[in-house]
Amino acid sequence: MLINYPAAPLYKEPYASELDDEAWYGQQADILEDMGEFCRVRMIYGYQSCVRRRHLMEWQYENEPMTVSLPFGAVHEAGDIKSRSLMLLPRGAQVEPIGEREGWTEIRLIGGERGFMKTIGLKPERTAVIEEEALRKSIVDSAMRYLGVPYRWGGRTPLGVDCSGLCHSAYLLNGVAIYRNASIQPGYPVHSISFACAKEADLLYFPGHMALYLGDGRYIHATARENRVCINSLDEGSPLYREDLANSLICAGSVF
Repeated sequence: MLINYPAAPLYKEPYASELDDEAWYGQQADILEDMGEFCRVRMIYGYQSCVRRRHLMEWQYENEPMTVSLPFGAVHEAGDIKSRSLMLLPRGAQVEPIGEREGWTEIRLIGGERGFMKTIGLKPERTAVIEEEALRKSIVDSAMRYLGVPYRWGGRTPLGVDCSGLCHSAYLLNGVAIYRNASIQPGYPVHSISFACAKEADLLYFPGHMALYLGDGRYIHATARENRVCINSLDEGSPLYREDLANSLICAGSVF
């Protein structure tokens, strides 16, 4: 099954009011339990949650999908910026390309409807293994694109993101699936390391919170206190210093 909604809300339990996660359009979701209006699913990145049945559709791509790389990408009825907009897809959403002309990519939406997106806002799915230094830089670059985005519990789009949603998205956009919440879990590629060994793109874990390390004591995170994605520091001499987090660091984590 594929997610057929731009950013489908996921909940820990059916009808729960607390947002648990958001699934991007085109992501794979395996149904574990059909409960009528809701289904319990396992997302392609391993996370289990509940989604409304209407946000799922059985569909298969015929071509390798591409990923929306801008904060949002508009799907147009024709290859013309003035044509009717069919939907707006967030960064990370996947679409199936079927042709390209004059700066536009023709796509086939889930269900078969066709549309057009600006080619400049799409990128191929990352499948090839790249060198560690380049991957670290790309993960940091992906996280930095969310700088200033509002804090939103359970969010995972440029409309709002929480701490683990930010880190998870930065990695997933680079083909690496880490655990969706703020802890290190068995079965996922992150392992605990000493902070002294941490490099850029490694992860920092605090009680109920996580951040992505930028090097030199700085980190980027989505924080409810600032109500946005921002940069802070573990260095007491820095104007970006957060004493509460500096004093509560549990460990660093790495996939490398």
